Amino acid sequence: MGTALAVRRDYTGDDLRRLARQSRDADWSRRLLALSIIYGGGSRSQAASLGGVGLQIVRDWVERLNLLGPDGLKTGKVKGREPLLNDQQRKALIRCG
Repeated sequence: MGTALAVRRDYTGDDLRRLARQSRDADWSRRLLALSIIYGGGSRSQAASLGGVGLQIVRDWVERLNLLGPDGLKTGKVKGREPLLNDQQRKALIRCG
């Protein structure tokens, strides 16, 4: 089994808890609070339990936090499937229909 991914040190558990309190996004708050446990010396298992997720998800959150900071934990919009027709093709279809 590998070693745990280190969390960036320019934030503290208190910083993450403060952001969670200020947030109106429940999912973002849950992620911040879960990771604040790690900053406080808790285990990844404890963070996973609080976050209601598995250890792999906690690792993914740590990667996103390390790469993008706390904003990396926000719920993003999922990009949908690419349209089958481009704009030109849709306009041609409208003209013919």
